[in-house]
Amino acid sequence: MNGMAGMGKTTIASTFCERVERRKLLAASFFCTRNSVECRDLALCKILEQNSGIRLGNMQRQFEQLLKEPLQEVKDAIPDKLVVMIDALDECDDRHGTEPVLDMLFNYAAHVPLKFLVTSRPESEIYGKMSAHTQSQATIHLHDIENSLVQSDIQQYLKEELSTVFPGEVEVEQLAQHSGTLFIYAATL
Repeated sequence: MNGMAGMGKTTIASTFCERVERRKLLAASFFCTRNSVECRDLALCKILEQNSGIRLGNMQRQFEQLLKEPLQEVKDAIPDKLVVMIDALDECDDRHGTEPVLDMLFNYAAHVPLKFLVTSRPESEIYGKMSAHTQSQATIHLHDIENSLVQSDIQQYLKEELSTVFPGEVEVEQLAQHSGTLFIYAATL
């Protein structure tokens, strides 16, 4: 799923994760952010400490050792349709690192018992990779969704989020109109 800044990718990803987690189908979620390298570095350091040989292999071998092989061993014991959410892939520090990550996902996703949902801004490297693999995945471009549908979604979001302060229908409608098609405006009220 891709869309311009403020269109609601992270809000959608977060809501999706909550719903999938309630059904016990969320395998993992990672919300990338330029502001917090600690979460990424900490997780990576733990993995590398446990298996120092992994860091010497190429990315394909790392993917196989860390994901494919362990999942193949337990695939009969885990539920079907487990989901991994990767939000804001465009916020990775290494711009050139996103292409190999997407290549690994496209090449190996069919061989692991997981479904991947990736969100990003339409950055050229990521958008190009995603466009080249349209046969193996579904792509949603948020900026292509009709404005009236986005307005309706924002209005519904505001109704639910502001239900504790009891705004009237007119106030919610006005706030939704002020939001335009930007969920970020509604989410920061």
